[in-house]
Amino acid sequence: MSSVYDQLSLSFWIAPPAALFPRATVAAVLHHTVRWLAHQESQGSVPRRVRVGRVWLYRKADVLEYWGISEVEVHHE
Repeated sequence: MSSVYDQLSLSFWIAPPAALFPRATVAAVLHHTVRWLAHQESQGSVPRRVRVGRVWLYRKADVLEYWGISEVEVHHE
């Protein structure tokens, strides 16, 4: 049975580039904890975020761009 982190990561990778994700999903994809990502946010060392209501979300395309991964590379792995 897959872990919650695997499920979060899978939902990220199969989503379209414009999809928005919460901190927990992005942390799972980056193989870090939510606490680590929160610390990076406080340092200004994160991909661009989008505010939706009172929640900050990450766009998949921005996460990939920040880490230097193109959508083409993802589909050819």
